[in-house]
Amino acid sequence: MYSIEYLPEVVEDMKALDGSQYKVVQMALKKLASNPECGKHLGNKHGLNLTGLRRVKISALGIRVVYRLIPGRETILVLTIGKREADEVYRKALNRYRKP
Repeated sequence: MYSIEYLPEVVEDMKALDGSQYKVVQMALKKLASNPECGKHLGNKHGLNLTGLRRVKISALGIRVVYRLIPGRETILVLTIGKREADEVYRKALNRYRKP
């Protein structure tokens, strides 16, 4: 089982979810911890180079969890959680991933 770490900004992403969304996202994260390879590789998406990042889509809610695997540590680093609307979730992930 992989451990899950969150960037500090993800706390705000989680606060933006309503109670039912929060529960579904938590269940998805638990599943992800046991099978981190299940997320789709992102690569280049609408002009954004997201190579090295993955996403899990929670279809019923339209929410994406964007993360990366930390090699050699069995750790998942969650970069952002949010709706795909105009690819904003992917832009946030890229900005947070690039941040020094």
